[in-house]
Amino acid sequence: MFTDIVGYTSLMSVDEQRAIALLQRNRDLHKPIIEKHNGDWLKEIGDGTLSAFDSAVDAVNCALEIQKTARDVPDLVLRIGIHVGDVLFEHEDVFGDGVNVASRLEPLAPEGGICISQPVYDAIKNKPEITSQEMGAQALKGIAEPVKTFLVSDSSSGARPITTTGWPATVRRFNWLPVAGVVLTALLVYWLANRFFDDAGSTPRLGNRSIAVLPFTNYSGQEEDEFFSDGITDVILSHLSKISDLKVISRTSIMQYKGTRKSVREIARELGVASILEGSVQRSGGRIRIVSLLIDARTDEHLWAETYDREMADIFAIQSEVAQQIARALKAKLLPEEQQRIEKRPTDNLEAYEWYLRGNDYLYKGSFDVSGRKSELQQAIKVYQQAIELDPGFAVAHARLSYAMTTYYFNHEQLPDLARQAEEAVDHAFALDRNLPEGYLALGYYYNLVDRDYDAALEAFATAQIGMQSNSALVAEIALVQMRQGKWDEALDNFKQAADLDPRSPKANQLLAAIYLYQREYTKAEKVLVYLLTLTPDNPSLYAMKIELALLSAGDIKKAREEVRKSATFVDPAEVLGLGGQLINRLGYWRFGLLDKTAEDLTPAVRQIYPLPRDQLYYFTLAQIYGQDGNAGLSQAYYDSARIWLDNRISANPDGWMLQADYGLACAFLGLENEALAAGNLAKKLMPITECHW
Repeated sequence: MFTDIVGYTSLMSVDEQRAIALLQRNRDLHKPIIEKHNGDWLKEIGDGTLSAFDSAVDAVNCALEIQKTARDVPDLVLRIGIHVGDVLFEHEDVFGDGVNVASRLEPLAPEGGICISQPVYDAIKNKPEITSQEMGAQALKGIAEPVKTFLVSDSSSGARPITTTGWPATVRRFNWLPVAGVVLTALLVYWLANRFFDDAGSTPRLGNRSIAVLPFTNYSGQEEDEFFSDGITDVILSHLSKISDLKVISRTSIMQYKGTRKSVREIARELGVASILEGSVQRSGGRIRIVSLLIDARTDEHLWAETYDREMADIFAIQSEVAQQIARALKAKLLPEEQQRIEKRPTDNLEAYEWYLRGNDYLYKGSFDVSGRKSELQQAIKVYQQAIELDPGFAVAHARLSYAMTTYYFNHEQLPDLARQAEEAVDHAFALDRNLPEGYLALGYYYNLVDRDYDAALEAFATAQIGMQSNSALVAEIALVQMRQGKWDEALDNFKQAADLDPRSPKANQLLAAIYLYQREYTKAEKVLVYLLTLTPDNPSLYAMKIELALLSAGDIKKAREEVRKSATFVDPAEVLGLGGQLINRLGYWRFGLLDKTAEDLTPAVRQIYPLPRDQLYYFTLAQIYGQDGNAGLSQAYYDSARIWLDNRISANPDGWMLQADYGLACAFLGLENEALAAGNLAKKLMPITECHW
């Protein structure tokens, strides 16, 4: 059984709080009714739900009760689809014929209605309390044969009858004159368009030349080949991002639709694009088969389709041709230099290219969160080195190697040899191709994260952007540098653009929320945070930001406490109160804990996250907690413990600028003015503010 809330996306665009409350109400309504009818709640898919039953009768009775109950909930209008079929569980996800067909039947139901397939009808047709109405055989997307469908309602409940008034033309059975058919077809197109477009106009949010490339399906028969099909998706994305006349959704957002059951129209509406590219990849031996289909999401019209069945050696030509065909189909202007970039072969060594795609896979996994995952980045570096060993002339691999090394250097180990190797790798890339956009991207990251030369970084990024127009990560990095330079307006514009190009990226949107918060644009910050919580409701830092927002915007302690309580539904309350390592170390969110707790309540958790041997952060944290709680004696004692710990470390590493800075802070809190100033000035000399990344 598949259910969906009618009009949820539109409600979300005008009133996020109301929409999220409706989503929670939908959950609260569904779960007990599903359990009552012996069903299993399987998952949520956006504003839809998927559940399974051992009996078709149980499923239909459950759906009827859900619809009956939903009628009493303001704004909650549902469509439900039910089918009998196989349901498979793999990698914590749900697949199978039962899922596919049920999700295709749901849109055929009228508002407040239930659509079932022939096998379900066969199971309930002799139940006098259930009324059915035949709709005829329907052609369902992705289903080979038409499926005979029926509408059902509860004849014994006094529920309002389901009529066909207002149904889409595709689910009616009529025998009208041809001219009436033409009129109805026009009305249907109008109805679909109005579901897709914003209320403000007839253009998708990113314009008519906007596209999302859904992850290509791996048909090679080997799960291990997923990196290859994902790699083909990435390369096509990269080619399209080189075309300045197109707006292309970034990887983070599109990868969330891998294996999705959502319709093309739903995906396009969520991403704000006019067109969707779907495809599949199958390789066997020395041959490759790539199928591509470009769809106008407003009309479901197939703008272009092609099947390539060629030798593996033609992989680069295929990828280039797909990008150029899309540009033609969307009537996008393709500049000569853009065509040249797209057509350029990165390497002639197919084995090296495969290692490169593997490296990309590890790199994306290692760069997904803010800090980067250490083991994935280490593996990416090794794999790129293997690609380069096979083809030393592989310029893009050199650039990606530099990028991976810089990311690892900044987030994990500041090793001088690693910084030198990152610089050498980008130099090799430029020696092979002076105009390589990926080279300038890597160079910008090096200047930014290693040299801390922000002007040079922006110059390199600007050059990279000429050949990477729709690269959200690049735009966000430009914004971060501009923010560090105090260019707040420019940074805000770029954060907005990054979020537009990567609308379902938690990172891009969280950066946007943060800059709104810094600029005291509290209403806008809250709007982004509410949206973010629909993407990652288990992210502690978002609740911490909402608590901070309540305190900063209005000094509203009552609202802040309410945010603490609400967060407990989704995450460990200790995490929200700042008792998670990264939060407490970097952002001091422990302060929120004192809204509802005492210092004595928080101390055990602080000790738990700082196991022995403890460092200055442990002492600083407890000193600040007891200081905020009004216990000056214990606060001073912990500051003194921090000072002693730091003094011992400085004797072994006198040039450690962070140690000197922290020592100065401890002395300042203890009232040791001369020692604090001396340590602070030394830290500033060791790390000038112009070179400080933070």
